[in-house]
Amino acid sequence: MSISTRPCEGTARSPGAMIDPQLYADVNPRRDSTRRDVSERVRGLADHHIRQLLLGANCRAYGRNQLICRPDDELTALYIIGSGAARSYRLSPRGQEITIDTLVAGSVFGMRLTDSEFRSNNFVESTSDDTVVYRIPFDRVVEVMKSDPSIAVSVLRLAYDCLDDAHDRLADLALYDVKTRLAHTLARLATRGSTGTVHATHRELAWMVGTRPEEVTKALRHLRDAGLVEYEPRRSGITIPNAPVLAAYGDDSA
Repeated sequence: MSISTRPCEGTARSPGAMIDPQLYADVNPRRDSTRRDVSERVRGLADHHIRQLLLGANCRAYGRNQLICRPDDELTALYIIGSGAARSYRLSPRGQEITIDTLVAGSVFGMRLTDSEFRSNNFVESTSDDTVVYRIPFDRVVEVMKSDPSIAVSVLRLAYDCLDDAHDRLADLALYDVKTRLAHTLARLATRGSTGTVHATHRELAWMVGTRPEEVTKALRHLRDAGLVEYEPRRSGITIPNAPVLAAYGDDSA
């Protein structure tokens, strides 16, 4: 299954961006059914639902480290990552960053009620050289939902899964040490690609687990010594031999 769209306007991209069909595969190597990966969240929207939504979408490409959304933006739209990658993060009053979520092709974010006074506190930033984002106006989302109630059910399921994932991440931060949080994060990231290799830097991993890069380096050494990850110093890529085993790390000490 593939979902092709029209070329992205205002960019040098000549082919139409595509949402990776593998994101809809029924793959969930997490340690239990309540921990969901992005691919499983997106699977809640069928391919024909995505096609209908994208008919009213605006498309834009972003370079690495370019902001897609700011906290004061009105997110009265549904955003879908068409290709590339991004992250949602927050800043503390002291300027410390923590990554709330990592976004890959097929990930969604945004969608607030047009009359809502609620504002997100999150920044969304591109983490790849060419991240294509589709913006679907809220009115279009409502229109499609009214035409096909099954889409409304899928979107509701999608919202629930996103909230459930946020609860899991909060539990990780509250209940586990850095090594365990890193293990769970690496397992989640490894399931998003077909190679089982994570290419995030130590700094990016530190953003995700809420610590310093030096602590990530120490935790990686521990996980490597335990045979749970493989990597070579000063070379890109952390190989995850067995994502389910890594996802279960720390269960016996929680």
